[in-house]
Order: sequence, then C-alpha cells, then structure tokens
Amino acid sequence: MHNRLVTKISGIIGVDNGNFHLVNRHANPDYPFQFQMQDKPSSRFLIPVHNPGNTLRILLEHLTSLPDIALSEVIVIDDGSADGTKEMLIRDFPEVTRLGADGSLFWTGSMALGMQYCLDHQVPIIFWLNHDCRPLPGAAEKLRQAILSDASVGCAAGWCRIAGYPEWPVNPGVLRNRDVGSLEPGEIQQVEGVNGNFVAFRAEAVRKVGLPDSRHFPHYGDGPYTLNIGRSGFTVVVVADARADLDYEVERRLPPKWRIALSRDSLWKW
Repeated sequence: MHNRLVTKISGIIGVDNGNFHLVNRHANPDYPFQFQMQDKPSSRFLIPVHNPGNTLRILLEHLTSLPDIALSEVIVIDDGSADGTKEMLIRDFPEVTRLGADGSLFWTGSMALGMQYCLDHQVPIIFWLNHDCRPLPGAAEKLRQAILSDASVGCAAGWCRIAGYPEWPVNPGVLRNRDVGSLEPGEIQQVEGVNGNFVAFRAEAVRKVGLPDSRHFPHYGDGPYTLNIGRSGFTVVVVADARADLDYEVERRLPPKWRIALSRDSLWKW
C-alpha cells in the first residue's frame, strides 16, 4: 500500500499513468483546478468519477438542497472523463474543487488521491460519497457526530437503500464474516467492514492505516480498507439513521466479500 500518493504542494497536481506530479496550470490546461480549502475545514466529500454523465449533476444539485453539506466542501476526483465533466464543473459548480487524472486511477486510486489531498490540508473528517448516492437531509451530520462523539470511531457509514425500492436496503456491513442485514431506527452498530457508498473517516485513522490499496483492489477497495481501519484499533460503525438513496446496480445486492472477489474482473466498468 502506498502511504504517500501526492506531494504536499500549494499549486496544481496532474496524473499520468498513475504517477502524481506538479503541473503548471498555464502550460497544461487539461489539469486545472484551484485549491479552495480553508486552513482547517471541518470535512470534505470525495466523489470519484469517470464519464459520469448527468448523474454527477443530479447529485450536486441534490447536495445544494441539503442543510449539512456545502458545495465548497465537495471534491470531485475526475479520472479522465471525456464527457464534458470538467467543463460542467467549471461552468455550473465553481465552488466544487476538481482533481484531474488521466483515467488510470479507477475507484480506489481516485479515493486515495482525494484522501491524501485532505490529509495534506489537515481535514479532520473525510467522506466517501459515490456519484450515484444521494444522502438524505441530516445524514452527513449524523455521520459527523458519530465520529466527533466517540474518539474510538475510525469510520462511520450510512445505511443506503436502492432508490425506488425501500424494501431493498444495501447491506450496511460485515460482522463476524456475516452480513449485518437489517438495523433498528436509532441504532449504531459496530461492524468489521462497510460498503463505501457513503462513509465518514476520522483523519487520525487514515493516517494510521495509510491510503486504500489501489494496486490490489482498483475497484471495490472499500471492504478491505474499512476492515483495516477496524483492525488498526479504531472501531467501524454503521449509523442506521444516516440514510441515503442509491441508483440501482445489481452488484449492490452482493455481499462485500463477493464484490471484493470481483474487483479485478470489474475494471472494464470504470
């Protein structure tokens, strides 16, 4: 696992073939983004994408309606999109920070890049948020409070359901090598690992464990990484009341252990 992916800088980062390097934004406009963080922000939301189409716009417009997420807290890791994502962000969502890459990072590498960026900017709470996952109002704050109220919690995950199918909750995590299944309202369940759709991390836990292993798990690196958080001495929890809606995807019906097994075979989906 790479412990450092990005050099701490005050300028521009580019990515070619998985290698991060400084880029002159005037000489190379393909990777322009401005650092928009304050010195010590409370949290940032990492959204990895590759040709997301209109789904990313739908999510960002949804986030503007939420009381507990600001667009200035959002970081989109744009891994080589060729569908106008960069132009859409610059034109319609200038508050959003964009990290540009060349398509070689995949899901886990994109999250790792965003997490290193947050660590370099002293962000205490780092969120994973997939671009087809829409948190309900107040859900992000519930995850923040789960982190802030208990110093032993290394990461806290929301409980997602397939949009339009409330009877199909996505399994929130694994406990003793078995799916957790269902949760009660108000419950905060300690687990061994969680799905990565909507998760908050304590920065201290990330610094202790390192970044997600994108070499072995370019996709579905969420399960192995959150298992490592739990094994490091921090606890991993699912917050039942931190709800989010997910777009339908058949693989979301699979247990995390099967999704991990499919990781290498699923590269073409990126």
